[in-house]
Amino acid sequence: PIKQVVFLNPGYSTETFWAQAIIAASTTAESLGMHLEVFSARRNTDEFIRLGKQVLNRESPPDLLITTNNHGLAVPLIEISHAVRVPMIIIATSPGRMLVTAKVMTEIRKSVRRTDSNLLRI
Repeated sequence: PIKQVVFLNPGYSTETFWAQAIIAASTTAESLGMHLEVFSARRNTDEFIRLGKQVLNRESPPDLLITTNNHGLAVPLIEISHAVRVPMIIIATSPGRMLVTAKVMTEIRKSVRRTDSNLLRI
């Protein structure tokens, strides 16, 4: 089961879109009995990669990593994710649309299991 989830935010946690996404994800994770940890890269591409590598390489990595692929930055994290067997969800974002919703998180919990195929796109 998925208990530890990390959301790697490419922006600032104070930006309206990301603040709303974090609130929705936190509320949903809590309602599903999951612990959500959020890291914000503050629109710094080097920081995004550093945080992603740090999370995936820690002694107890999360059960699931959720992030975006802004500017293709998730690509280097996919290989690490596969090596350490942490499923990774790459969400698509656009202004005014929040794809991290209670319904999506519920479906993720039902369908994501640790397998060799650890990359989902929604």
